[in-house]
Amino acid sequence: MAASSIHPTSLGRLGSGVQPQAERLLVGALVCLLGARLYVAYEFSVAVIAALVLLPVWWRHVREYQWARPLLIGALASVGSGFWLTEFSAADHAVLSRQMVLNSAMTLSVVLGVGLILWARRLLPDLVVAALYGAGMVLSIRPNDGFLLNPWKFGFDKPVSLLVLALACRVGGRFVPALALAGLAAVSAVSDGRSRMGILLVVLVATLLQTLPAPRSAPAATVRVLSALGAVGYAAYQLSEAVLLEGVLGEAAQQRSEEQIAQSGSLIVGGRPEMAATWSLMNHRFEGFGFGVVASRSDINAAKMGMLGINYDPDNGYVNNYMFGTGVELHSGVGDLWAHMGVPGLLLAAGILFFIVARLGRLVATRKANAVLLMLGVSAVWDLAFSPLKTSIPYLTIALGLLLAVRSPEIGPPVAEQQVKDRSPASLQRMSDL
Repeated sequence: MAASSIHPTSLGRLGSGVQPQAERLLVGALVCLLGARLYVAYEFSVAVIAALVLLPVWWRHVREYQWARPLLIGALASVGSGFWLTEFSAADHAVLSRQMVLNSAMTLSVVLGVGLILWARRLLPDLVVAALYGAGMVLSIRPNDGFLLNPWKFGFDKPVSLLVLALACRVGGRFVPALALAGLAAVSAVSDGRSRMGILLVVLVATLLQTLPAPRSAPAATVRVLSALGAVGYAAYQLSEAVLLEGVLGEAAQQRSEEQIAQSGSLIVGGRPEMAATWSLMNHRFEGFGFGVVASRSDINAAKMGMLGINYDPDNGYVNNYMFGTGVELHSGVGDLWAHMGVPGLLLAAGILFFIVARLGRLVATRKANAVLLMLGVSAVWDLAFSPLKTSIPYLTIALGLLLAVRSPEIGPPVAEQQVKDRSPASLQRMSDL
């Protein structure tokens, strides 16, 4: 194909005069910038603003992906609900304008970021999109207090994991990504990354499972796969707990784990007391709060009572300043979506979780999952349950953008169509596996 020609089936054109190669370079740069998160104002980065400006370009292609429009429209509707809830709560609660913009911008940035990734997938192979996003995330690492304390856990872990696995999957096969996963899990283990080690072990098992023959009945196999992954997750949790309590990962991790188990009877509950606060707040104020709404004294007391129920002392700076100092921060994507947008936000979180779990089960059952999709999906599920929405957004954005399935398998990026003409059948088969 001549460099100046326009492919008749290529999607996402900015205009008939833009060459395909230039368009691919543009969208590739935007994906890298999306991962880099160079903020201009509030939660709006350079790439998110570009995605907003280019919304007419990529929105018409969203319909090419299963469940993409309901998901994105549902997210926008939930943001509208959040603003209504903010107005409703303002009658008896203080509202911080800056936090209102920040909280609403987080969800909007996910919508715009997913749209940009879907557009990029029409022009570039999925693993190239993942690698560019991972490279951008590496560039986003900042030497903050957490990074200085533990550079891998609070800096390099997720960006490097995504970039390494994307490159490993491009090499091909299942065993190269499996080796990469084993290495990443080992680094997390020695870097006090307890949850990340467990996540990567689950992904490692699921990746190795892909080497088995595909079953004949995909729906039935999906149920079996999800059950098996649940069992693997539980086994990984038990193994991690045993390793921690034996002091294999260091004395500090052992002591902290023993205290959390003694306190609440569970490593997860003891390590995430915000779960008890969230449940208590839902019973106290089920309608939620809104964007930037400051919890009242009775709200805070209700949350603290929930924490006291698991033998956690909530009278500390973390609860008073971090969780309720400038709004409501529940250290959970699900909890934050509920707090910010009420019942619609809770339904949005449930819909996202259901989609990711069902999609992963289907991909593993049909042997079409790669290590990148598995890690992003499992990580996004964990983050929605146990990590703040703000820190969950980078992985959640790329996870949703890559997990959404193309409706028509015949429609692909122009680069793949060019290779159909120029490469051998064996090369084409390797490309299709990506």
